[in-house]
Amino acid sequence: MGADRLLDALAACQALLREHASARVEDLYLERVAEGWWRVREGRVVERGVALRDGVAARRQRRLDSSDAVDRPTLSRLLHTEPHRVPALALPEPPPFPDPQEWLDRLGGGTWILRWRWRWAAVVGCTTAAVLRRPELLEVEADDGQRALTVLPLSGQWQPPRPAVETRGAPPRGRVVALLAPPVAAALIHEVVGHALEGDLVEARLSPFAGGESQPRFAQLLEVVDDPTRFDLPGSFSVDDEGTPARPRTLLHDGEAVGVLADRAIAARLGVPAGNARRGGVHAMPRPRISNLVTRGPGTPLEELRRRARVEVLSVRSAAFDLPTATVRLEARRAHALRGGEAQRPLPSFTLHAPLTSVCERLVACSPETEVSAEPGWCRKDGDAVPVGSETPWLLLDGLEAG
Repeated sequence: MGADRLLDALAACQALLREHASARVEDLYLERVAEGWWRVREGRVVERGVALRDGVAARRQRRLDSSDAVDRPTLSRLLHTEPHRVPALALPEPPPFPDPQEWLDRLGGGTWILRWRWRWAAVVGCTTAAVLRRPELLEVEADDGQRALTVLPLSGQWQPPRPAVETRGAPPRGRVVALLAPPVAAALIHEVVGHALEGDLVEARLSPFAGGESQPRFAQLLEVVDDPTRFDLPGSFSVDDEGTPARPRTLLHDGEAVGVLADRAIAARLGVPAGNARRGGVHAMPRPRISNLVTRGPGTPLEELRRRARVEVLSVRSAAFDLPTATVRLEARRAHALRGGEAQRPLPSFTLHAPLTSVCERLVACSPETEVSAEPGWCRKDGDAVPVGSETPWLLLDGLEAG
């Protein structure tokens, strides 16, 4: 089906929604996903697979009716009309299945799993119909399970995840002055700023930033923007999963929370802009989610940050923010001790943790340089995963506890 015919079919679905208003369908969400995967060993593909999935979902207030079939009987059931009244709806074909050779040339030896994903979607409401534009994605998984997510085509600076270093000796214990590389800083900001300012948590007063004058404030004058318009990052989209046009949203200004990520319903109740509704697929409700977090701050030269730090953390296995205790945890994957700004021995895996108030008060400095990083990559909330991206500086903290 050509683009014009597809738009005509979506407009016909929109007319059916208006005609059958008694069915109380808020919107119709249509999706097609193409995926490929390759297992690579020493530069050679040893296994491969491909999948194509379609789906449709009709949302009625707090109820979602969804199906893995996009045919006239299914659409007529969801729209509460006769099958012959539903327009023929052929979803667009995915792009050609990619040749992974370009990616293999950058991986080197070892064992890897590559996953490619293309995703088309459209949202049809009673008054609007919008086709979502999203980037093609490539995920690279190392043999130790570490994953990196990026957009295609690959940039010249892209590098695969580096292997963890096998080490012996004791990990750090107690309070440490830690320098967090951009992938680790991105995981920290994702947890304590991005998640904490998702509108459903703010509205339920589960977020530490929902406390009015008592809410925490960062000592450093950080600026954090959730920017779905950054199509060089994995979390980008042209319109959100409710059909609201994408736009940057400032979450933190001068270290203080000033914004909230909201879908339409929460936006109406909190009096904030909508445009952040996302869902991992047709079987999930749209709700406020992070896209791409871009962090800036007053810069201190990286060399000085290294001289002041005792530990440098280059990557993490996981990051989590416990809402009831407002405590963040980072499980270091690659790290080394620092002395006088120079790397010393590599460190075995260890955990860094601290209450949010300590993170805010003891964020000492950040670098002027920022880096696009492949972490966190995927954001999972109640089992529903969406791609996310980041651009972050190096952060120096002296309030983290190791062990």
